Amino acid sequence: MINAVIVGMGRWGQYLVESVQGKSDKIEFVGGRTRTTSESARAFADKHGFSLTASYEELLERDDVDAVVLASPHSTHAEQVQMAAKADKHVLCEKPFTLDRASAEASVKACKDASLVLGVAHNRRFYPAYQELQEMVRSGKLGEILHLEGNFSNASGYDLKEGAWRVAPGESTLGGMAAKGVHMIDAMVGLVGPVERVHATSSRKVLTVADDTTAMLLWFGKGTSGYAASLEASAYIWRLAVFGSKGWAEMRGQHNLVIRMNEDGELGEVVKTYQMIDTLRLEQEAFADAINGGAPYPMTGEEIIATPALWEAAIRSADSGETADV
Repeated sequence: MINAVIVGMGRWGQYLVESVQGKSDKIEFVGGRTRTTSESARAFADKHGFSLTASYEELLERDDVDAVVLASPHSTHAEQVQMAAKADKHVLCEKPFTLDRASAEASVKACKDASLVLGVAHNRRFYPAYQELQEMVRSGKLGEILHLEGNFSNASGYDLKEGAWRVAPGESTLGGMAAKGVHMIDAMVGLVGPVERVHATSSRKVLTVADDTTAMLLWFGKGTSGYAASLEASAYIWRLAVFGSKGWAEMRGQHNLVIRMNEDGELGEVVKTYQMIDTLRLEQEAFADAINGGAPYPMTGEEIIATPALWEAAIRSADSGETADV
């Protein structure tokens, strides 16, 4: 059993705890940290059998702690990852991992040099529909990969409030890309590798505290193109499509995979539907397995760095109106 501590006890941090506490035989939480130790946070920790502290350093000093799970503001991740590595603690970090290439590279190196497991919590990688799509790409079933398309949007921007950390320019530039779109970008990276160039645009038409419409043209290696969009003020959609020389496959929602091969013509579209699963539990148990010497966490260091590197370049592109190298 891996003993972990949760850093960040907001809505998502609580989801992470609830997905495994008392349910998993691989990982459990034995402590937590919040910036403001509210009564509700204390009540949540008491309910799940662990204590809270306002000191990250205090958590890292505990001998009974194997790992840190970070659900803290994006801008704090790099420092917290590197502090954990120095304290010999494995790290599972919420996305975005960091906000630029240099801090991502330094954080990955710190964990690698200390022989520690580092994972980023892109839970969409654990959906069976995505894993089949990934296998279709890797096996060559779709042929040469020509183009990717993605959109991860919802209306959560209407709930954003002035002064909240998620709307601070240093935390969530590019509208919904920080909260939602990076999942889609990471999914693309997991299919065809890092983005090499980007042309990004981000604007607000209906929201006042954050951009509501963000889109990117993408160029991957081997001449593969793509585009991605994330909106903060429209109805929910998860769409991820891969077009190859032999056919295409598309996730429509997180539990459906639609496939059409060249020989099908206008007929013969195949739709596969998968059972809903708890991906938050799966990602944390995969992290625990990697610590215990099982299968490596399903994300390479290069892939971990790829999304922060793209993020940094996309901000440059949106600011300048020009295509940027990643």
